[in-house]
Amino acid sequence: MVVLSILLLNTLMVFREYIVLSRVQGITFILIIFICSFKTYPQTERLSVPEYVDCPRDWVSSWQGRVITYHRSNNMMSFVIDTDADTIEKVEIHFTKLDQLVKQLYFNDQPFKMTDWAIIEQSKRVIRDNILVTVWFCQNSSYLSRINWRSA
Repeated sequence: MVVLSILLLNTLMVFREYIVLSRVQGITFILIIFICSFKTYPQTERLSVPEYVDCPRDWVSSWQGRVITYHRSNNMMSFVIDTDADTIEKVEIHFTKLDQLVKQLYFNDQPFKMTDWAIIEQSKRVIRDNILVTVWFCQNSSYLSRINWRSA
């Protein structure tokens, strides 16, 4: 009888541990489902830094996306980008001569030409709807940002 009681007690202890373990596994499963239900952002492919960006590579960052607002005057250009990373970023560049600005611009990874304004602007200083941009900027402000325009 004592042996049967000990055996029964051991069986109950094992069964109790199984129930506790099952609860832990169940809670773990529920936590995994809960965590996975949060919004995840798509991974965008990391861009390789083009040769025309003269900043040291470990100081370079970039924004890439669609231009949603744009303004260009005689001494300043600004635009807002809806980035591929689901952020909104504003870029503002001040200059004294248009040639200074053009030195920072590229179109399809080629140095920007004055005739390229007609490709990115639908009328003077109004951006076309299908224009995409990549802005390369350096953590060290002594390096100029580079702006690469492209058509969608």
